[in-house]
Amino acid sequence: MLNAVLKEMVELGMVDGLSQQQRERLIKKLWNVCWNYDCNWGEIIDARLARQLGVCRSCGKLATELDEEGSCSYSKGR
Repeated sequence: MLNAVLKEMVELGMVDGLSQQQRERLIKKLWNVCWNYDCNWGEIIDARLARQLGVCRSCGKLATELDEEGSCSYSKGR
């Protein structure tokens, strides 16, 4: 369900104008919601959303360079 809401927000351009600080706050809030309600981050943030939001779908860190799966270089090195 969160995936669908986030996709709609992106399509409506609601995340385009966010500052880096606001984007970090949004991702942190999503991460906390995910773990507090026993959700799967990788299901909420799919590869496309990861690239659109600039967040790794593996580790949840903000990243400017993501691979096709939406993972950052940090998460691949673990």
